[in-house]
Amino acid sequence: MASLNDRRVAGSDALEPPDEPTIPLAAPPPEPALGVTPPPLAMAPRRRFLKPGDEVDQFEITGLLGRGGMGEVFLARDRVLGREVALKIVSPELLVETSAIDRFRVEARATAKLNHPNIVTIHGIGEVDGRPYVALERLTGRTLRDRLQAGPLPYEEALAIGVAIANALACAHEARVFHRDLKPSNVMLCEDGRHRVLDFGLAKIADGDSSSIISIGSSSALAAGTPSYMAPEQWRMEKAGAPTDLWALGVMLFEMCAHTRPYHAIEEHPKLGHYERILALQDKVGSDEPVPGFELLAEVPPELVDLLGACLRKQPERRPTAAAVSERLRALLGPVTLGASGSFYPPARSSMPAPASRAAESAADPLGGSTDLELLLGSRRRKRNLLVASVLAATVLVALLIFWATQP
Repeated sequence: MASLNDRRVAGSDALEPPDEPTIPLAAPPPEPALGVTPPPLAMAPRRRFLKPGDEVDQFEITGLLGRGGMGEVFLARDRVLGREVALKIVSPELLVETSAIDRFRVEARATAKLNHPNIVTIHGIGEVDGRPYVALERLTGRTLRDRLQAGPLPYEEALAIGVAIANALACAHEARVFHRDLKPSNVMLCEDGRHRVLDFGLAKIADGDSSSIISIGSSSALAAGTPSYMAPEQWRMEKAGAPTDLWALGVMLFEMCAHTRPYHAIEEHPKLGHYERILALQDKVGSDEPVPGFELLAEVPPELVDLLGACLRKQPERRPTAAAVSERLRALLGPVTLGASGSFYPPARSSMPAPASRAAESAADPLGGSTDLELLLGSRRRKRNLLVASVLAATVLVALLIFWATQP
């Protein structure tokens, strides 16, 4: 497997934080044949700095929301429909890269293909000064990454967020759209209570059969993603599809429950540099070794631990579907009030729910099969049973000694 040291690191989202770089895992560009002069690079269009009051088709710029690796996101007003939109415009510096334009167009195509309360809505596409743009619904709130940095999530909040993400994935997968770069910075926790999945810039779209899949990242890319959330098949440069998104969802659920990621020991290793950590993740995640870190979930109900283990199975074909995960999370969430917009309002609970019968849960488990956690959970139970037996034996022994000592 080729080294990652010479691969360029690039952000996948205009508002993506620097601690979540997206890396295109691509082969280096081919060298020109001997005696052949390579064509000159295309010149990027002259940049026009947009400012409040400028017009882009029917949209009037009212402010700048953010700027990042892919370009800029402006707040704009649709003068025809009288609503606010987020106008995402590709950076002119990226227009010399065909992959960047393709990726931007696929994001628009993938997002427009989907219609779901938990997926951001696209209102239009166009060009300004030769730069493609997409008009998205204006969302107010904060990303899941911001929420995680603010502190641990209550159990019910984590489950409700998980349900929203799983529902969005179920809709996308039914339309044969695979996100491939799901992570906390691509999930918006909106003030209206209806969470959205964003940024389908690395999406795969399958039209008809699985042989008609568009892969985006660069013209020679085989896979792409954000290292902390990349599935084993992405590291192995194998086919990425619906199970790839379920792995990322599993990592995010783990992070919401444990407030750290499964491979945190590698990601936070003080003696490893950035690229050394990426190579170490490639080695560990891509291996057949079980996912570590489940000892951090000792206070999490076993049913949810089992579900996380199912999502984080190394074999893609053994992971559950998004619809099955949504169903399981809703069952764990318990009675809820479902708003008209699809928002969840879970009842207040002072502690995590008591686990149901394991035998009954196993019999009704729609996911099927064993998880990588059986040995861990079995070890915990054996240790607990051994401790109880030891205490009982010691109590009986002390009682016998006292009895013998008091005999004449």
